[in-house]
Amino acid sequence: MENIHIQTTHNVTLHYAIASVGDRILATLIDWLFFVAYFIFVFVLIDILNLESDVTVYFMLLPIAIYHLLLEIINNGQSFGKKIMQIKVMRADGAEASLSNYLIRWIFRLVDITLFSGMVAIVSILMSNKGQRLGDMAAGTTVVKLNKQDNPYPQFLKKIPDNYQLAYPQSSKISEKDIKIIANVLQQFRSNRSSPKNNELIGKAKLAAEKLMDIQVQLHPELFLQKVINDYNFLHKSELQEVTDLLRKTSTELDENNLHI
Repeated sequence: MENIHIQTTHNVTLHYAIASVGDRILATLIDWLFFVAYFIFVFVLIDILNLESDVTVYFMLLPIAIYHLLLEIINNGQSFGKKIMQIKVMRADGAEASLSNYLIRWIFRLVDITLFSGMVAIVSILMSNKGQRLGDMAAGTTVVKLNKQDNPYPQFLKKIPDNYQLAYPQSSKISEKDIKIIANVLQQFRSNRSSPKNNELIGKAKLAAEKLMDIQVQLHPELFLQKVINDYNFLHKSELQEVTDLLRKTSTELDENNLHI
């Protein structure tokens, strides 16, 4: 599987696996299953309410037309199919996609997918070194694979004891975006501690965190960054607990419906 290397604003390079053509096709097929379920619902509703045919077309086509645009905007780059397949749209420079990015790639769906049954999209994805269809190229986006083991959230969404003592009060300067990068770097380092690239990566992350916090510490990068994550957890305890509860609730609901993110 191809990889995309993303340089963050702190000069730390993160690595993401580009979603394969198969992943994206399966995500699209899953989205179509949701379309079928929606069609059935609308047909039943129209039959019950005895609505006119013009109203039927409106109910059927408009939500389907804006489905991908709407879902990707409100669901952080993921339609239902992408969420189930653990892939998402993001900018090729590593930033979260914006409204204009989503809008541009949605407009190009007409050429990429609708008019030519997806053949243009498949060919352009295979030919692109960043897995981009024409809409991605125009919008400056790509689609990446989010494996559970590479997800940084579990590393800093953890319970901290009430009697925890801050290691570094300066951790309050660390933002959520920064802590995600730190957690991602730690995950990558722990996957292969002997890798020279991973050691260089975690060293850069330590320097970036020290610069943000305006401190210098004589501590192994792994231990230092883990302390920063623990401090962040403690400082944002109430916020993180709400997120954790929401993730747990969502996971339970998905398990009950035999769906797994």
